[in-house]
Amino acid sequence: VSQLKTISSNIQVHPVFCDFSSQDSIRKCATEINQTHNYIDVLVNNAGVVNTSYHETSEGIENTFAINHLGYFLFTNLLLNKMKGKKETRIINVSSAAHSFVKEMNWEDINFKDNFRMGLAAYGQSKLANLLFTRYLAIKLSTDNIS
Repeated sequence: VSQLKTISSNIQVHPVFCDFSSQDSIRKCATEINQTHNYIDVLVNNAGVVNTSYHETSEGIENTFAINHLGYFLFTNLLLNKMKGKKETRIINVSSAAHSFVKEMNWEDINFKDNFRMGLAAYGQSKLANLLFTRYLAIKLSTDNIS
């Protein structure tokens, strides 16, 4: 925060706790932000995890996919209305080159429940989902001043 304020004294940072492995936590976090902020200039989705053994969230979703992709998806969609307007806003989805670990989405076993191994395919798939979601947003939101 102090480094940001050296750039501009007008920068406001409002930290809010959010556990991206819990859709309930994501919803609570987004509700707090929506209630306390009129507008969001920049949204940076930078949550991520790679698991070497199989774990599910309380919602029954494989942990890697839940945090790395579904968290971005839900959080972004819950905050979109605060980003639309006349000013240009930006969504940044932090990802990695790990999408190259997979050739396509494994829709039949999205959780990798039957074939988790060391988790690299699950991680790669979550990053491929990030890229697909980011591309979709770029197309869908191009007329809303959101890039």
